Amino acid sequence: MSWSLKIALLAMMLVTAVAPAQDAFVPHQLLVRLDPSIPDVDQRQVVRSLGLSVRTHYDLLRMWWVDCPKHWDVLEKAEELAADPRVVFAHANYYGRRVGRVSPVIPNDPQFGNCWGLNNTGQAILGSVGTNDADIDAPEAWCLRTDASAVVIAVIDSGCLKTHQDLVGNIWQNPADPVNGVDDDGNGLIDDINGWDYLAGDNDPEDLDGHGTNVIGVCSMTGDNGVGGTGVCWQSSVMILKDGNSFPQAALSALAMQYVAAHNVAVVNFSTGYPAAAQSTISTGVNALQAAGVIMTVSAGNGGGNIEGGTLDVPAELTQDNLFVIAASNNSDGRATFSAFGPISVDIAAPGEGIRTTTRIGGYSFVSGTSFSAPMAAGCVALVRAQNTSLSHTAVISLLMNNADTRPAWNNLTVSGARINLNDALQATPPPTPQYQTNASAASLDVNGVAGTSAAPAIVTTNTATSVSLGLFSFLQGNAWDLGYGTAPLIPASAGALTSSDGQIVNLDLADPNAGTWFNVMQTSPPFTNLSLPSVTFPVPQSISAQMIVVSPATSSGITLSQPVQLIVQ
Repeated sequence: MSWSLKIALLAMMLVTAVAPAQDAFVPHQLLVRLDPSIPDVDQRQVVRSLGLSVRTHYDLLRMWWVDCPKHWDVLEKAEELAADPRVVFAHANYYGRRVGRVSPVIPNDPQFGNCWGLNNTGQAILGSVGTNDADIDAPEAWCLRTDASAVVIAVIDSGCLKTHQDLVGNIWQNPADPVNGVDDDGNGLIDDINGWDYLAGDNDPEDLDGHGTNVIGVCSMTGDNGVGGTGVCWQSSVMILKDGNSFPQAALSALAMQYVAAHNVAVVNFSTGYPAAAQSTISTGVNALQAAGVIMTVSAGNGGGNIEGGTLDVPAELTQDNLFVIAASNNSDGRATFSAFGPISVDIAAPGEGIRTTTRIGGYSFVSGTSFSAPMAAGCVALVRAQNTSLSHTAVISLLMNNADTRPAWNNLTVSGARINLNDALQATPPPTPQYQTNASAASLDVNGVAGTSAAPAIVTTNTATSVSLGLFSFLQGNAWDLGYGTAPLIPASAGALTSSDGQIVNLDLADPNAGTWFNVMQTSPPFTNLSLPSVTFPVPQSISAQMIVVSPATSSGITLSQPVQLIVQ
């Protein structure tokens, strides 16, 4: 075997790719947007009249991914098209670059003690001794919330090892398109049960690079399951969208953004950068996300310098208010030497050096890069949005920016001059806007003797070791009743049923606690006062919105609710 062949094989074994030039692009392809005043039915004809062949029409983005004749100079043709008054923009299908991994792979060691970004006790990571509390205060935040599964986290990256023991339970399931060989939701993608692989054109976004599995582990490794490490969110729902292997394509990233914008996603992580020449397409995708209220966490970059004042970094230097651009801090609360910064463009820092996460071969490794500080922030966004699903994208970003830990090392390097503190942000998150229906003259509930009003809940705080006493009162003689709860306010839906404002279903005759009914205490009874249920304790921290439910045919929903109680178990 020749030395050149040996070297080539070694490179393949190490999965080390040589990046294309910064502004490299897919040959013979363009991304084009026409004047939106041209009706959709006429746009395809205009595209063809320009000598272009259609690959994909982006329905939501109103854009075209096209092929051009092989003898054309793509860049010259793009300039020519851009001068056409019918064309808003035209540019090549540029390659992006993953913001990157800058760490060695070390033997697996599934211990939470390695997750310094979540809980820094000064432990040494990769030979570097940390600083106590230089972390996002995750254990403190977990007293309020560990579960983000009420919202969807999307990750646009190289795919994911969906069967990884620490991720398999946290993968999004598309409720509108089960696996049956039919495009049930009519979006042109058959059985997109977990997302989509836009490179292969199928429903299995397999990770052949490893970057995507690394990214997803940071925000969504299952917590408290006795294996591996811990992500920011113990439970979550991660949508996987693949836009390439080592080098994504702008055309595929745009398709993924379009998918996210159509699927009620809370936050999408994008640990990828594109050259300025791809700005029009990527910005169009970001606009669609902004209109849908989706926060996009973005890596600041690994160039180690100020990203402002030079060539535009996309999307890190775009200005839409749903972008949350993240630098990387180290375990001493300083700037990781590789981390880019920018006092105007980069919002905040999050741990991003020596981060323990999942790998595409089923194990765990340490990784470094702003590719991993961004999903650390995405996990924080998801927990805040799960805590109050009614908050706007700008309100959530403001909560994280205004309740962070300011550090001298970050002065004039980011907008906030701070590193994320999840606990402080969650503590500052307001409760959901009350959406209660009550009839206190018919039904009443108190916890430890504390009752709310028809307009606002009583807020009762307890802990996992202390029991609480529940008192109920009703004048609706002979009517069935129960005690219902959700993680958000309960809303009458139909006779005998409720929904909560975070989408849970609560039924009067449902006994399964996981489905939303606290106790199975259905009964028909005469009037009663101060009925005390057996004292109860809660084994894990959680926040519960509880009300007594009484069947009442006189109401339009068939249900009467007592005044609410918000029970916070720490």
